[in-house]
Amino acid sequence: EVLSLAVDPSNSKNLYVGTLFDLYRSSDGRESWHGGTTGAVNTASGGFFGPTKTISSIAVNAKGVVFASIGMMAFPRPKVDNSGLYRSVNHGQSWSRISTGLTRASTFPSPMIYKTCFNPKNSSEIFAATDTGVYRTIDGGKTWKSISAGLSAGGRYVQCLALDPINPHVLYAGTEEGLYKLAF
Repeated sequence: EVLSLAVDPSNSKNLYVGTLFDLYRSSDGRESWHGGTTGAVNTASGGFFGPTKTISSIAVNAKGVVFASIGMMAFPRPKVDNSGLYRSVNHGQSWSRISTGLTRASTFPSPMIYKTCFNPKNSSEIFAATDTGVYRTIDGGKTWKSISAGLSAGGRYVQCLALDPINPHVLYAGTEEGLYKLAF
């Protein structure tokens, strides 16, 4: 089951596909595929039906840096939960976690990140839609700040994002309660 897809804007032969179980990449326009999120999520711990790595969001900036939201699906939850937002600077060959500082919902050990997007004019500015609201980083993921002002308490479960292509200070957030316009 494919959950997310991204094409590298600097090289359209670089494709990234996120599934219910892992992330796959192709560097030859989908003729061959390489799997794995090496360095991102430890799958050694057991669970009722997993754990599996759910790749709910992939984004690639103009410099070829890949961002992937990796969630763990297992019951019971694994002892080590490395889910979160990850960055790869080598086209998905290795990953580093960049979601430190995002607030988590009380029921999960890590925030669920449903969508990421970046400012195409500033590759260090990234936005994350989570189960606790919308977050923004301007330093490539080192620090995050909530920009959820204006979302109702019930609207903090954000499932999709879109940055206004003309005004990069306006972000649209889709929630269970509807569509919100966030200005920051």
